[in-house]
Amino acid sequence: MAVTVDWKNDEHTILSYTLDGHWTWNELFLAAERGVALNQDVRKDVVAVLDLRNSLGMPSGGVTQLTSLAEIPRPNTRLVIVVGGGPLTASVVSIYNRIRFTSSTKVRWVANMEEADITISRFRLETPRKILA
Repeated sequence: MAVTVDWKNDEHTILSYTLDGHWTWNELFLAAERGVALNQDVRKDVVAVLDLRNSLGMPSGGVTQLTSLAEIPRPNTRLVIVVGGGPLTASVVSIYNRIRFTSSTKVRWVANMEEADITISRFRLETPRKILA
């Protein structure tokens, strides 16, 4: 499968989605469902990282599909970081953010994992941690 998901850290606060080669939106939706299942018993804020560095491009319909992905209930996912994918992916994320500016889940694009780590650190400093009941 071209899309996998697993915890990036032992604290279960960062879900890592890896999108390799040619992938489909259906594969990403299936991985998102697995991510929701992994996330089900976590009572802390979670960051989702979508790693597109080894992806061979985003399938068509990016903004529409991202909007549909955002509608999957994940009450404790506060930040989604899209890593890599080039200027087209950065543009899709930017357009998505303009359309969904009121969403409680923030979506950010970064060029590499170092920027993703910095973004996560800043997010953790700027956002009070919530423990969910």
